[in-house]
Amino acid sequence: MTSLLYLSCHSTLEHDELKIFSDLGLKVFSVGSYIRPSSPLENLRPPLSLNTDLKWADQFEKLCPNYKFNGRVKLSKEFVDQFDFIMISHFTHYIQDNWETIKDKNLIYAPVGQSTGWLEGQLTQIKQKTDLKIIRVSAAEKVLAGYAGHDAIIRPIVDSSEYLGWKGNEKSVVTVNKWMKKRSGPCLFQEYCQVTEGLPRKLYGQDNEDIEFSSGSPSYDELKRIYRDNRVSLSMGTKPAPFTYTFMEAFMTGCPIVTVGPNLGNGAKPTYEAYKFIENGVDGFWADNLGDLRYYIRELLRDDKLAKMISLAGRKKAMTLFDRDVCKESWRNFFNVNYQLNL
Repeated sequence: MTSLLYLSCHSTLEHDELKIFSDLGLKVFSVGSYIRPSSPLENLRPPLSLNTDLKWADQFEKLCPNYKFNGRVKLSKEFVDQFDFIMISHFTHYIQDNWETIKDKNLIYAPVGQSTGWLEGQLTQIKQKTDLKIIRVSAAEKVLAGYAGHDAIIRPIVDSSEYLGWKGNEKSVVTVNKWMKKRSGPCLFQEYCQVTEGLPRKLYGQDNEDIEFSSGSPSYDELKRIYRDNRVSLSMGTKPAPFTYTFMEAFMTGCPIVTVGPNLGNGAKPTYEAYKFIENGVDGFWADNLGDLRYYIRELLRDDKLAKMISLAGRKKAMTLFDRDVCKESWRNFFNVNYQLNL
């Protein structure tokens, strides 16, 4: 059976991609949160039932007994040689720390929308030495200096069977974004405050304790309830990401989306893409003017008919972009075409 070693950077993405790879018939193991799928190190998502081999967890814990999620790790050749594929999610230290051990394996690298000109240069050098395959989340990354190319564009997923049932009975505008004040520029925190000042706003996310109106970090079930019950979701993005999980989750739930446009959303390079998924006034709203963003929020809070229309159309659009089945077929095609598997 084909086996894949997954080197994680983001526990939610790890959770979702491990499920897909396992469903495709790959035998998987993750150096990340889900070393033991039934007891994740970072429990932002529930435990998993995976196609795996628990001996790998025992071996890894002997190899790295003090490993912490997102920590640096030195892999042994004996351990690595049990796997047909190695997938590296964003962190280049996985490659740097283990180059001699992994260089001859089938390597898959995913920058997860967080690449830079420096990283593109590193990827170009690695591609000259190996048959490295690169997975992007967005075609917008092509503008990066020294772009190293891609072998597939596969977005993250949101499970439509989990995120659904929008009601909007709480007439509030909700934002989910971690470290928002600490990352004030990339997360547009000052702009967020201006847009929502005086409105019934709710802010959730990790490490927002320095924001007086923050409501803390919700559990998985609470997060889904937040999107179901609140009237509007305001997404400010996180530069340089093309889009965020929180945008995807609200969109899939049917919580009417308001987000920023390219002038506000882009950083040094125009990699921001979320606004392109929205037909303004049909399945969501976007703007680069703070007054317009505030107006759209107020209209959705006021007009029940408008909110319901945007909700239905937004979820329909999200299904075409981010649903689990769409992503699963993209991964199946990637493995079958590039490695002649028959998944």
